[in-house]
Amino acid sequence: MATAENDVEKLAAAGVPDRDAVVAILAAQADRPAGEVPERIDSLGVAWLVYEVERRFGIALDLTDELLASMSTVTGVVRVLREAQRETTGRDG
Repeated sequence: MATAENDVEKLAAAGVPDRDAVVAILAAQADRPAGEVPERIDSLGVAWLVYEVERRFGIALDLTDELLASMSTVTGVVRVLREAQRETTGRDG
């Protein structure tokens, strides 16, 4: 049976910071199954998640206050990461 940490490593190897990756990172941090990760993320969780995404995916995120504020949900995080990926690679992701 795969653990959340293994799922994160597989996604990181693929270079895909998508919703599954975000949920897997949050699940690993809280030591819970991915299905138990809530949609809402508190500010400490956002800070930790930004650090982990930068570290695991090799992305340097330059986040404004507005972008950080929009990252209070898993959906918001995914939206910001997709935009960062587009800016970094010059393509849709």
